[in-house]
Amino acid sequence: MKTANFFVLRETKMPAVLVEYGFMDDPGLEEAAHMVDPKVQKAFAVTTAKGVCEYFGVKYVPDSPDKPKPMYKVTVDGKEIFDTAYVEKIVGVVKLAIGRAEEIVIKKRQ
Repeated sequence: MKTANFFVLRETKMPAVLVEYGFMDDPGLEEAAHMVDPKVQKAFAVTTAKGVCEYFGVKYVPDSPDKPKPMYKVTVDGKEIFDTAYVEKIVGVVKLAIGRAEEIVIKKRQ
């Protein structure tokens, strides 16, 4: 842990901390490789959240893994447009495609 006279910390009107999880200029790029790993990013986020909770004296509540939502593949005129779990996004595409009389295929992923 280091301290310094950083503007972002000095000029804020609330408790503040500057966190660096690694450096992209690491000569071996080992830190850079870790920073793009989603599991490492999640670990950083959880650790940071726990620290913030500890500072403010509140209980850390871990995420509960939600049941995965079904994914849908949306195809318009034979071209895959996107995958989504959000029905409202599908509805928007369907409305646009119907207005242009295009073939729409929505398949639920297994």
